[in-house]
Amino acid sequence: DMHQLLLAAHAQATQLIEILNSALSVDEVGTVAARVRGTCDNCRTRPHAAGNTALPAPTHTAPRRDTTDSTEDKLDDGIESDAERLNELANAELEHYDILKAVEPDAEQA
Repeated sequence: DMHQLLLAAHAQATQLIEILNSALSVDEVGTVAARVRGTCDNCRTRPHAAGNTALPAPTHTAPRRDTTDSTEDKLDDGIESDAERLNELANAELEHYDILKAVEPDAEQA
């Protein structure tokens, strides 16, 4: 009876190790693609429309007050311009990114 319990525990431990190994293994190409898309690891496996590299628009915006203080307007303009710059940088990185250089830095010399 004890022998069967030990065998079952060993089988469960082996199965757990296999699951952990598969969860911890990372596909480098997929990781680079996820980084370029700007998605987290959980969103990395979701289908992504090709060519859609723009950052998502913010889903929450603060209501505007009717005041003469333009600080909020300046802040909103700054956030929008920062988002535009990030989109431009992401597109530029996609155009000029060479995965071979990232994976094998000495490959260009060969």
